[in-house]
Amino acid sequence: MNSRAETGPMAFDDDWSGIFIRGDNALYYAMALKSILDGLTEEQKQDVFGIVAPLDGLVQLLYSANHHVNDPERQFMKKFEDCLK
Repeated sequence: MNSRAETGPMAFDDDWSGIFIRGDNALYYAMALKSILDGLTEEQKQDVFGIVAPLDGLVQLLYSANHHVNDPERQFMKKFEDCLK
């Protein structure tokens, strides 16, 4: 195991696994998704399955990984190695 958290599945104790995305990866994914969303036509943005809104929410979530943004809802944990079993 690494001494830093890497992008990938992560579980706390016996809770469901979540996905941890390192900030540098998150910003890259956000930029890629945003470029795709920005390229959609107005008709495509009116998709009956509502794909654009959740993807836009994901873009905003990924951008929130920017270490230089002061987010009052940011969660802090112990050092990664202190969380390993």
